[in-house]
Amino acid sequence: MVCFGWATRSGVVTETNLFKGDRYVIRRNAIAHSLCGFQSYLENQQSERE
Repeated sequence: MVCFGWATRSGVVTETNLFKGDRYVIRRNAIAHSLCGFQSYLENQQSERE
């Protein structure tokens, strides 16, 4: 189980995900999920400015 959290001026978003696999696979998937979440945050920030 891996917990994620993103905080912005408009609020906080949290998620808990269960990734299957060994430690290496879980870490790799957690990093990928975290970066995708950050990318979504940046895209939302950009669309709010437009």
